[in-house]
Amino acid sequence: EELVSLSTELKFIQSYYHLLKTRYGNGIEMKLNIDNNAEKYLLPPLTLQLLVENAVKHNNVLKEKPLVIEITTLENDWLTVKNNLQKKTITVDSSMIGLNNIKEKFRLLEQPDVVIKETSTEFIVVLPLLEVLNKA
Repeated sequence: EELVSLSTELKFIQSYYHLLKTRYGNGIEMKLNIDNNAEKYLLPPLTLQLLVENAVKHNNVLKEKPLVIEITTLENDWLTVKNNLQKKTITVDSSMIGLNNIKEKFRLLEQPDVVIKETSTEFIVVLPLLEVLNKA
């Protein structure tokens, strides 16, 4: 499918998180702060999984210092996915293909640009949520 509901994506990411939790235990946490009204909005499938995978790929996941991934809806129909930065000391090959694919999908859908920010403590991706178009 070209687009799926945020509700569907969240169900999938919760299943994926269960697998990560089984593997990493207390080394990983996920916090969801989703407005119930936002669950009807749409986004490209597997967007959240890709962002969570990136967080795990590029950061240390330690029970002494858990990787915390937060998925939050913002006002004006935006979604933010952020994680604390605990970069791996071993360089992980990154071609940024995953992030670039997400950006390109939103561009092809004629949506606002995906915002990617890195601070000294966090990696943040802000995505527009798409509205369901009524079919005539």
